Amino acid sequence: MSDSVSGLQFEKLLTDPLLWIKHQEQLSTAVALLSFIITCLAYQIVTNSRKNFPPGPWGLPIVGYMPFMKKNVYLQLNELSKKYGEVFGLRLGSQPVLVLNSADVIRETMSRSEFQGRCPTSIFKAVERESPFFASENHIWIEHRKFVIQSMKDLGLGKSKLEEEVQEEIDTFMEYLRRHSDKPIDLEMPLTKSVSNNICLMVSNERYDYDDPEREKLFNNMHTLAKVLSQTASQGFFPWLRKVPFINWYMNIEAGKRSARATKELFSQKIEQHEKTLNAKNVRDFIDMYLLEMKAKNSKNQDTTLSLDRLVGSVADLFGAGTITVKIQLLWCVYVMAAFPDIQKRVQKEIESQFGPERKPEFRDAKLLPYTSAVILEITRWKTIVPIPFLRYTTKDTTVRGFNIPKGTTVMENLYHAHHDPKLWSNPKTFMPERFLSEDGQKVIKSPNLMPFSVGKRACPGDVLANMEVFLYFVSMLQKFDITFPPGFKPTFSAKFTVAYILDPFKVLLTPRNS
Repeated sequence: MSDSVSGLQFEKLLTDPLLWIKHQEQLSTAVALLSFIITCLAYQIVTNSRKNFPPGPWGLPIVGYMPFMKKNVYLQLNELSKKYGEVFGLRLGSQPVLVLNSADVIRETMSRSEFQGRCPTSIFKAVERESPFFASENHIWIEHRKFVIQSMKDLGLGKSKLEEEVQEEIDTFMEYLRRHSDKPIDLEMPLTKSVSNNICLMVSNERYDYDDPEREKLFNNMHTLAKVLSQTASQGFFPWLRKVPFINWYMNIEAGKRSARATKELFSQKIEQHEKTLNAKNVRDFIDMYLLEMKAKNSKNQDTTLSLDRLVGSVADLFGAGTITVKIQLLWCVYVMAAFPDIQKRVQKEIESQFGPERKPEFRDAKLLPYTSAVILEITRWKTIVPIPFLRYTTKDTTVRGFNIPKGTTVMENLYHAHHDPKLWSNPKTFMPERFLSEDGQKVIKSPNLMPFSVGKRACPGDVLANMEVFLYFVSMLQKFDITFPPGFKPTFSAKFTVAYILDPFKVLLTPRNS
């Protein structure tokens, strides 16, 4: 007899049926547990036996490493890189995932054509939303990205026309702030409304009043859609989930579809109005340019991915991406200035020395404000608002740092690690604008290791516009107002990571300067 079942115990088992059943249950549990462990080991051996795939943490059958993922994924990836290196692999659901942590390997890898793909099971497909810039079909996003970049230049990006329109919107925003400077204010919504007007002017040659009901409807629909998309993100790793009964109900997919349809209807109406008044000799905005380009290619029977449905998707992509990232960045700027009043005063002193209280800042003035520009860059690095950009997807078998990466591998680039790597940044957790200044403090020294918009051909095409907006809004606010927290408030820098790193709601006091 074994130690666990002595002769006396064996006799009891024979005479006591309940004890026998209990023992059998314990034995069955042990066998099941052992079988599960063996299955996990076998699964891990099989999945890790892919020829020369980067090493990484173990996972479980079917779900992979997904159950062990934490809310702040980028911090977890940092910890894993200490054990597995700057390039490692894991499995999320049924998908192999390549994780890139260092700035060098991100720059090297993301600039290669085979890393420009998107997952074919796009989360946008779940809500029946056409999204050219996030399409998995390379020929679609390549043509649209090229067209968007050229059209933004034609519409005045980098020239005075577009900047003047942004300055006019900032004037309206400054007046709004003056009217609300007598009490603490949450800037999230007014900033969203103001920044979105810059995109509206470029896309459809119109702006909204801050209380416009059409804008409110648009924002509500896009907010609902963004929430549903974040909930359905896991479907990219578990594509079979879509076939599970009631899963769409559980993830509220229908609400996302309704919001997508409502947004499409609104933008489609604007496009229809543009078609009726289209004039090649008077190009007003992005929609006009798209319609003219589409008609020109169709008339010449040229192959093109431009279409009315994709125009709707392009407008939605530009509106969403062009509003959210700039708004989040500016909120971080406001919060950091209130949290570090000495740095705020130094920025204001530099602005005063160049502009005085009245002269409007221009984007070309950035070189006249080296410390101010360094502060913006350091906020961008310190609080990386998009720690993990939209996932890439390998389009063919390839290699990274000697490892074999098969076609169809999902790729994560951890920009947070690139911006906080102690090998690249001295005291990376400390806010130090001086790290972006020359020794004499007179020039801005930009670092190739700062990559807030990712790198490569699939990097954000709106980086120039976003940088211009952040600079102009930031300088204008500090020129006109002192920014402080309400009495008794202590900054904690509390934020949450969804698609971006978003501050918890907060309020500030804006005191007019030189009034």
